[in-house]
Amino acid sequence: MSMTSKVSIPGNRERRGGLSRGGSSLRGLLLVALSGLFAATAALATPTLTAPAGIKPAGTPNADIATLNTQNVEFKWNRGGLGNGQIKEFNIFVGSLIGAFEIVRTETPIAAVNDQNDYSVTLQVPANGGKRIFVRLSYTEIVNGVEVIKGVDYVINAAISPLVDGNEHFIYSPVPGSSLDLQDVDGCKAPPMVEFQWALAAARVAADEAEPAEFWFYVGNDGNNRAYFNSGRLSSDQRAITVANIPTDGSSVKVTLWWRLGADGAAWESSEFSYNTPRLPAITSPNPGNSLSGTSGNLELSPNGLPVRYFWIYAGPTRQSVDYLSDGLEVDPAQPQDTALAPFQNFPDDGSTVYVTLFWRLDGDTAQQWKCREYTYKASEGPEITSPATDTVLPTGSLEEPLDDTTDKELVEWDAKGTVAAGYQVVLNSSGDPNDNGVWQSGTLPGDATSVEIPKARFTTNGETIYIVLRYAVNGGLAEEVFNGFKVASYATRKAPYMTGPGGSTIPKCFTSGLGNEATFEWTDGNLADVQGYWVYVGNQMGDDSYANSGAIGTDVTSLTIKKGLPTDGSDVWVRLWYLIEVTVTTDSDADTNVDPDSETGGSTTVTSSNRYASRDFLFQNPVGPEITAPGHGATISGTESGITFTTNGVAVRNLWVTASSAAPAGGDAKNPDPGVADLDSSGLLAPDATEFNIRNLPVDGSTVYITFWYLTETNPNVSMGWNFRTYAFVSSNATPPQMLTPDPTAEFDNGGPLTFTWRANDTVVTGWWLYVGNEGDGSSNLGNSGFLLADDLDQDVGELTFGEINCRLWYVDQLGNWNFIAYTLDNKANPPNPGPDPGPDPGPDGPSGEEDGNGDNNGLG
Repeated sequence: MSMTSKVSIPGNRERRGGLSRGGSSLRGLLLVALSGLFAATAALATPTLTAPAGIKPAGTPNADIATLNTQNVEFKWNRGGLGNGQIKEFNIFVGSLIGAFEIVRTETPIAAVNDQNDYSVTLQVPANGGKRIFVRLSYTEIVNGVEVIKGVDYVINAAISPLVDGNEHFIYSPVPGSSLDLQDVDGCKAPPMVEFQWALAAARVAADEAEPAEFWFYVGNDGNNRAYFNSGRLSSDQRAITVANIPTDGSSVKVTLWWRLGADGAAWESSEFSYNTPRLPAITSPNPGNSLSGTSGNLELSPNGLPVRYFWIYAGPTRQSVDYLSDGLEVDPAQPQDTALAPFQNFPDDGSTVYVTLFWRLDGDTAQQWKCREYTYKASEGPEITSPATDTVLPTGSLEEPLDDTTDKELVEWDAKGTVAAGYQVVLNSSGDPNDNGVWQSGTLPGDATSVEIPKARFTTNGETIYIVLRYAVNGGLAEEVFNGFKVASYATRKAPYMTGPGGSTIPKCFTSGLGNEATFEWTDGNLADVQGYWVYVGNQMGDDSYANSGAIGTDVTSLTIKKGLPTDGSDVWVRLWYLIEVTVTTDSDADTNVDPDSETGGSTTVTSSNRYASRDFLFQNPVGPEITAPGHGATISGTESGITFTTNGVAVRNLWVTASSAAPAGGDAKNPDPGVADLDSSGLLAPDATEFNIRNLPVDGSTVYITFWYLTETNPNVSMGWNFRTYAFVSSNATPPQMLTPDPTAEFDNGGPLTFTWRANDTVVTGWWLYVGNEGDGSSNLGNSGFLLADDLDQDVGELTFGEINCRLWYVDQLGNWNFIAYTLDNKANPPNPGPDPGPDPGPDGPSGEEDGNGDNNGLG
């Protein structure tokens, strides 16, 4: 059977606890309500408990409470004056709290008989060291034809020790013949563990004239009396033992207490006791309390003959937590003996305690009637890397000669330590993160593999810590190639010159943050003091120099830049970093020429060389797949707008994104495309099958434009981060802005209007125009205001033009919706102002007051 999430789950822990404890909570409420009723009726004629001797009403001070001297307690009572027909039946409850009955109770009510006044029943009350217990005499009274449950509460101390009972040494807890029950904790049955306690019989000690020298304890069944537990020898002073894995299938168990008086060779004697086990659904495999075989597998669930309809499993690091598992399954109650399988995965492998809660609902139960029981397991500790030892400095062996990938290997071995694995994988990384695929990985290895070889060229030589991760998949997981367990071992590394870029000190590294097919390779001396120079090869195979050969380089140069020399097909790029460590070496062997990397000297003749180089190899990878196909990297873009095309080259992607910026984005670990590096344009999310986008707002000043092609791979589990990108550099064109044609601002202007203004866009992308003409300063429009004009409207009529300075402002909207303008100033020499006739001499003083002066204002002024 497979797990399914279609079942109504038990609910959150608070709600589940309420449901699980529903019975006891209801009982508690009922008891509280009834306690008030009992108190109100206590003064009436009620039945009275008369034995055992010394029993007192509840509330009696502790100092006045008597103590039982036996476990077989006879309880006696009378009707208390209630006549025939007034009482139906009686019950005796014994518990640690008033009204509780977890210690013992009458199995069935004792019927009241007409004309019978006195009643009794004998119950087993275990000794508890003389601690207080409460006894309730419960009775059903008939009041006006209605049955009302009433009761009277008493208190007494249980027996201090069961030594007073029996003729043979015996088990007194749990009470022999009783049904074993699991402890109830927060509404769930605790792990199936039972504590058995035994005592010495005084009569047997007296007959033997000695106490036993040692004990032995069995728990089994009729076919095998030690099938479930075999204690081995126990000391003479031990009187209790806890047994796990008691069955919960309703069967009978046999418990045998063995003892003997003398040392080895003395005869063993025994007493046998039987118990009934509770019938509860159970996890039958793995055995509770045992270690799990791995981080994934199956839990076998048994209904144990009950009509279970639904199971649900919680698993986590604490009681009833769900950190590791919360899932359910439906079973067929018509086949209650079938075993259901509940798969689990991603359990820890650190040997910690795993808490598992099994919930179930019987056929016909409501969604609120979940029951549960709890188990504990020890988490698997998983396989262990045995070689190299963690104090090993890697890579081992000589670093003097060039490495060969086929022969220079580091052997890694491990011990499965009992883990049954479906497969393994070995990863080399510098982070120690088991999910980091790092600089090398083995691929999937079979489940019986115990070793793998790692090429030594993959180890860094920077002296920093490097990690070997052993991943493993356990049978029963979701898939054999899902590696849900891991072990990590850390190692120091050798020190020698090493590459630091592209991409940081972890080599190999994909340099997708480079510009197109350019890359700058950087290195450091690794604190190796006697390095006297470098020589660098870059090629498509180990030791190859088909892409670049630096020639001899001094120690003051620690980088090599390749421009447009690398492929864009996702292939390997090998860098061999030669470093000069000796100046003069003599040899007569053609196997060790000791000369510079390009020397072809060979043969058996003696050669004295002025150079001796050692080397280290480093592997990089070209960007895989997605790239901009046009314009080509480094091309010149014409105008303020340019279409680009791109391809994913078969790489499955979720989304694409294109940004244009005036500065190259930094770093290689990008999250979402950053607007901070998209100051020119940004496409936003593009569909995975998009192949083109129109870049707008490009500069026209000959500057460098960086266009970045972002892609989020389909295999990336997190859509909010992990974007890959490739950046391409282009040169912007020297495009001219829009231009006013008429009137020509550079020619002499003499026009009083009307006049048609004309213009053109040149090679600027314009989506709209607006013309201002005015004589009230820059940006004024009192002489002409065109309103918004379409992109193909390239002229506008203006009426009267005044003499003197005229300000013209031609506004235009670019492809991003931004308004820009060009401004012109015209010096209009047409229509100079007419001064009129000469006013003549001063007219003299004002005329008489009130005399009209011809202008109609009656002020006498001319």
